Amino acid sequence: MYKRQPFATPPTVVLTAQSAAAAASRPYVSVTKDHVEICVVEPLPAAQRGEVAFGYQVVG
Repeated sequence: MYKRQPFATPPTVVLTAQSAAAAASRPYVSVTKDHVEICVVEPLPAAQRGEVAFGYQVVG
């Protein structure tokens, strides 16, 4: 099992919405001392979600 270690330097994360539903959710990235989360401002109702796809790259 992977043991979490605090980041020595917070990484840079590039997030790209790859579907209309993902873009409509207004995504953002939250970086804490030991992990990265993809979060959304506008959770979409189930009927409107469709394909929710994100592309991301973590550097650092």
